[in-house]
Amino acid sequence: MKRVLAERAAETYVLGSEEKIGAVSPFTVLPFDEVTGVIVDPAAPATSLAALDRRGVPLLRAG
Repeated sequence: MKRVLAERAAETYVLGSEEKIGAVSPFTVLPFDEVTGVIVDPAAPATSLAALDRRGVPLLRAG
């Protein structure tokens, strides 16, 4: 369902809450190159945010 919604949307943003950033999941919904940006929690670990930034993932800080 998430993939279908993303395919039909003009832009797709992902919510990266503190507990999600840096966590590993066995499932991939979308690769980062298909995401418009990731809205991140200001309390997310800086090392995880830096890793996303190095991959070129657009980060939008909530808060």
